[in-house]
Amino acid sequence: MSDFEHPAVAKLDDGSLSLSFADDLYPVDAVYGAAFIFIKRFYVRLDRQGGKTEVVLSPKGGAAFEAADIAREFESEAIGLAWRRQLVDDSRELETAIMTRAFGATSGPAGLDDLLGAGAADAAFDDPLGIAMSWEDKHKKPAADAPAEPDAAAKKP
Repeated sequence: MSDFEHPAVAKLDDGSLSLSFADDLYPVDAVYGAAFIFIKRFYVRLDRQGGKTEVVLSPKGGAAFEAADIAREFESEAIGLAWRRQLVDDSRELETAIMTRAFGATSGPAGLDDLLGAGAADAAFDDPLGIAMSWEDKHKKPAADAPAEPDAAAKKP
């Protein structure tokens, strides 16, 4: 026998199934993910009590189910999701190293000071066609109390 703790299973009087998962063995997000998979067939209630996540599954439409089979299926989904999460966490450093070598970054992403100091600030805001101008600025009506511009003919000597 292994020392792996299976979830506590209890079939309730109302036809529901109650499962209890220890947080140190089953990450909470893995149990929540497994519960999400079951919402098509069951009404799901989640609760956290004293380092455990409690899951109560009630069948939709009053369908009959085998408690042990559903408990095994739920536990299998939770273990699978926890395993995927562990793989992502374990491979994060490798992924960062590959991305760094692929894109040639030496010390992480460039900061705002690096971008602005490289002369990119001037080039980034050149807009000779007025494309970046907002619609409100482009079609602004002159204010009624603004002084009118003198005629071009009045300016000629």
